Amino acid sequence: KALRALEMTLGIPRSGVAVFGDYLNDLEMMAEGDWSFAMDNGHGAVQRAAQFIAPRNTDEGVVQVLRRLLGV
Repeated sequence: KALRALEMTLGIPRSGVAVFGDYLNDLEMMAEGDWSFAMDNGHGAVQRAAQFIAPRNTDEGVVQVLRRLLGV
């Protein structure tokens, strides 16, 4: 709910949102952005709900993906 409210407040479309998750508490969030990433070491249900798999948390997977998405 918080992410959806933030998108609406800032006028950011779902196509401009990347979400990252690793455990069951992140399942709902996977549907809030067009770029949904489950961590490689995340729960299987989160991996099935996400569109993409990011490297493990211990390998700084979020940072790796954001660098690729932002071209830095």
